[in-house]
Amino acid sequence: MKKLALIACSAALISTGAVAQPNYNISINPFGLAFGNLNVKAEFYKHENVAPSIEGNYWSFSSGGADYKAYGIGLSARRYTGENFDRWFYQAGIEAGSLEVKVYGSTGTAVYYGFYTLAGYRWAFQNNITVDLGLGIGLYSGEVSINGAKYDEFSGVLPKGVLSIGYNF
Repeated sequence: MKKLALIACSAALISTGAVAQPNYNISINPFGLAFGNLNVKAEFYKHENVAPSIEGNYWSFSSGGADYKAYGIGLSARRYTGENFDRWFYQAGIEAGSLEVKVYGSTGTAVYYGFYTLAGYRWAFQNNITVDLGLGIGLYSGEVSINGAKYDEFSGVLPKGVLSIGYNF
């Protein structure tokens, strides 16, 4: 039964990929995967050159004796300058999430949030593969406290980038 469901889903994805104008794009950040970051984004082509999106983030890494884990979600919209969602884009979005830090047996948590804007370029190939590259800035707020003492603050203007590989269907 599982094989039948897998075959049906695969056939549906393949058949929707043959449509001239795509309706969706799913993408990941391959560079982030190498550094413990999983970023998955779903983009919905709702207008000729505008695409709202939702994304989820998870990252985990260790640095300087501390272990970091974060979960987040983001909402954004892109405005493309070309046809078929292929060319320059401008993006604005909001993000929020939870961060956990473990240092020498003590744990601290924080909630972070922010908004950003960036500009970039999307290459859309005939096989429905897309590559995005962009750079911008964001305004973020968050602070980690451990045992009542401030451990780390990450508030202010920070760089924001996008590098992703996706699939239109």
